[in-house]
Amino acid sequence: ILLAGDFPAGFKRLQQSTIDICNQFHNISSNFEFEIENPLSGSEAQNNEVKKELAKSGIVPVNLRIKGSNENKEQLIYPYAIINYGERKISVNLLENVYGANQETNLSSSISLLEYKIVNGVQKALTANKKNILITKGNGELEDEQIKSLESAIYPYYNFDRINLDSSKFLDNYVDALIVVRPTQKFTERNKFIIDQYIMNGGKVLWFVDGMRINLDSLNTKIEIMPEVNDVNLTDMLFKYGVRIEPNLVLDIECAKIPQVIGKQGGKPQIELFPWYYHPLIGPVSVHPIVRNIDRILSEFPSSIDTVKTKFNVVKTPLLLTSQYSRFQLYPMKVSFDILRYKPDIEKFNKPHLPIAYLLEGNFSSNYENRVEESMINGLKSMNIEYKTQSPDNKMIVVADGDILKNLYDKSTGKFAPMGYNKFEELPLNGNKEFILNA
Repeated sequence: ILLAGDFPAGFKRLQQSTIDICNQFHNISSNFEFEIENPLSGSEAQNNEVKKELAKSGIVPVNLRIKGSNENKEQLIYPYAIINYGERKISVNLLENVYGANQETNLSSSISLLEYKIVNGVQKALTANKKNILITKGNGELEDEQIKSLESAIYPYYNFDRINLDSSKFLDNYVDALIVVRPTQKFTERNKFIIDQYIMNGGKVLWFVDGMRINLDSLNTKIEIMPEVNDVNLTDMLFKYGVRIEPNLVLDIECAKIPQVIGKQGGKPQIELFPWYYHPLIGPVSVHPIVRNIDRILSEFPSSIDTVKTKFNVVKTPLLLTSQYSRFQLYPMKVSFDILRYKPDIEKFNKPHLPIAYLLEGNFSSNYENRVEESMINGLKSMNIEYKTQSPDNKMIVVADGDILKNLYDKSTGKFAPMGYNKFEELPLNGNKEFILNA
């Protein structure tokens, strides 16, 4: 634990809470051993070398400004734990940094998540082999360049690759999770059957599927547009598993900003940022460990999700919810920049906490029960695989916004922004990355 030293009161609480948690773990099992050290206790040259080595592992310090009686001084702190098991090493950032929150709030959030973060790190260290994640392509999903940030986030912990289901017959149990990442083209029944049987055999799926087909660029060339329903032929499957992505667009007072020209001065356009209600900033309303106390999440044109009754017991937990002041527009709807001309009528934002992501847990029923085609059955038989109509106890996550995983990409430089980055406000939000890693 890199938290030895003399700290201000708030960080001293984080230091002591971390020690207390680790003492609890050590009391449970003597195999859990820990040390506390100050990485910057050497000479200046030694400290500079340590900084370089830590930076290689993505461990960067926090620069604290401490007010003294005579002068203000700066102090570098590394709020990290490094978990070692054999040759495996996992770094855990112990400090939450929620945008807009003060230091005291961030420290309180950090302390409440210590147990979860350390256990999560230990679990990763104990995993001898990285788990395998496949990300779909071939149905108009996000391009490779648009998920660079996603790949860099999961690379330290998982093996990953992209898969076109057209070239597969069956997803074996070597695939630990499948991510369906914002498709815009219809899935064939054959490929849906592959995913369905993967789920029936215990496979985990993270669905990131837009309800409506719309993006901000399409508004730059038109006064108004009428978005289309994003029919990718997955509605029946998701319905069978327990949810329905509604054909609507969610609007929220808590949202990102976009620029608009408000006039000219000296021949140059005057630009001002306005709240764009179609890009909600999703705060951690749910207390589930996946989202508890994480930073806000930037979403773009999300839809809401409704739950439906299932054949077997499926527990449906909302993960991402809008703010208290939100509403939705049902299809067919018109979208234009005219909405920015007027101050929002709070009374119309009267649909609080609309769910745009659900965790589903339980036994799922096959989408092809009583309607499976002979060719599908024969395909499985040729591989000595049995068709199943019910999954074991399983889990999946459904998110009605694929852009949560998207990053901006500059083709000229090859550089990419992190997930959740608003280029207009130059505002990075950590929630998008935290959400997918926790999920």
